[in-house]
Amino acid sequence: AIGTRWRGGGAIADGGVAAEMWSEVMGSLLPLMLADDSAPVRASAISTVALLPASGVHRDAFAKCLEHVWTAARPGDSKDSAVRAAGVKTLGLLSHLPANEGDVQFLIRASDAVDRCSRDAFVAVRIKAAFALSNLCQKCHVLQEKASTEYLRHHAGLTLMRLADF
Repeated sequence: AIGTRWRGGGAIADGGVAAEMWSEVMGSLLPLMLADDSAPVRASAISTVALLPASGVHRDAFAKCLEHVWTAARPGDSKDSAVRAAGVKTLGLLSHLPANEGDVQFLIRASDAVDRCSRDAFVAVRIKAAFALSNLCQKCHVLQEKASTEYLRHHAGLTLMRLADF
């Protein structure tokens, strides 16, 4: 449906068409892929969340997709190791979104997920956890240097210290 509907010359540049496309991706296509029986399909869908628009009219749809990422990054069935790896990697990427700029809770939750995934039995999950760790450390370091409030600087520092203990 998406490929045939928006294939025309330059149609994506039209803000209304692009908004409709993202609505369909986040409202129909991505939930279908997240519910697929195949772990690689779900892992690909989880990775896609890092590329979605997180603000504006898509905020609610993005929030629903983000919950799938949080769920994916939890320890679970060994058949879902690809999904866990994609979930933790996506959290690392999402730490750099402007929407998460001053979100201390995001940093705390993401560091919890990295901690759990860094101890996973599957090396692919641990590799993605290391990737997410580097992203979170970079974000915390930047926040420590440039945060607008003492509260944010303090929590960025605490999160950075906790990440250093992994």
